[in-house]
Amino acid sequence: MGLVSNSPGVDSSSSQYDVGAMDDVEDSAPSGGTDPDSTTSGADPAPDLTRDSFEAGGAESGGFDPGSDGTTDGASDPNDPTHGQVQLAGLFDFGRHHNAQPATDGEAQGPAAIGGARGRGQAAPAAPADPHVVQNPGETPTGRPVAGQTNAALDGHLTTTQNNGTEYGTGVAAGSIPGANGRKNVMYVNGVQNSPQDAQGSMRNIEQTTGERAVGLYNATDSVRADFWQSHVDRNENTARANGTWTGQSANAATRSLSDSIVNHLNNQQGDLHIMAHSQGGVITANALYDARQRLTQQHGAAEADRMMQRLNVETFGGASQNYPDGPRYTHWINDSDRVTIEPGLGTDPAHGGRGAQFRHFNDRSTWTGHNFNDVYLPNRQRILDQEAHRRAA
Repeated sequence: MGLVSNSPGVDSSSSQYDVGAMDDVEDSAPSGGTDPDSTTSGADPAPDLTRDSFEAGGAESGGFDPGSDGTTDGASDPNDPTHGQVQLAGLFDFGRHHNAQPATDGEAQGPAAIGGARGRGQAAPAAPADPHVVQNPGETPTGRPVAGQTNAALDGHLTTTQNNGTEYGTGVAAGSIPGANGRKNVMYVNGVQNSPQDAQGSMRNIEQTTGERAVGLYNATDSVRADFWQSHVDRNENTARANGTWTGQSANAATRSLSDSIVNHLNNQQGDLHIMAHSQGGVITANALYDARQRLTQQHGAAEADRMMQRLNVETFGGASQNYPDGPRYTHWINDSDRVTIEPGLGTDPAHGGRGAQFRHFNDRSTWTGHNFNDVYLPNRQRILDQEAHRRAA
């Protein structure tokens, strides 16, 4: 049967779930090679990428092969820095649809222990200080069409699926955005190589699956090389934040916006906030949570900040982060056959998933990477939750 493992502070007896027959779990490690986190100097080069891995991954995500200029021209250049053997480093978000097959449930890791940060590497310098977005209670943001806007222009912006995509700027509370029509809000943070249209598609799937109104925090895409490098920097930032050595703001606009959105929600909105994050979205979310907790502590004191952070319900799906701050209620969904984020994420070391975190494991080998959000993670989440509901009703 599929199991849930918990970090200390949660009664493990209340978190064991019988979700169906479990097949033997077959370990699946990421592709071998050099970990891009292994260099810690300020002159850290961009990680090499495996061309063969890109080609296989491209078959799953619509087909692309990075050329020497970081574009998708498919050129083959042995001198291309991306032509080499390394880990995928938990960065791909194969978000487009494919024909997923039924999965088997894998067994969860043992109970996690809270400790210091996992990961290595020195964080890159933080971005220049930007003024935080501070909302007044009852303030409603103005929407604009997503259509016609570039990836860069939408980076860090909150969006909904209303009117074929509407954006509301950065840093606003999800609950302040009109159009929920009585539904709860779930914020979705996408991974790399997702266009605004890809993210909108995932949001529509979330709405159909959960019945909640999806509010996307858009993580803009660039070339494959640039997206990988940004994720590498995000993970170094994550280690520094967990170790308490990070100062200043994040270099990632999506992280800065999500931190503002969380703080505005917790200061002005009365309800809980549900966040779903996939792949690179996991490390963006973790860094934003660290930042939000620090800001709330400065505003309200440590005890009140901890109480406020408990109003956050955070689900990660193949998340690329190894460290999460205490406070939120975490559920980390991990495909044991995920070739992308088992090692860079929490798949091999669940010790730093946040106080009381639940780890939900399953085993889906239906795609080459096992990392797709729409065809692997979201359907398996719903399948397991449906099975649990059926058993409770029986």
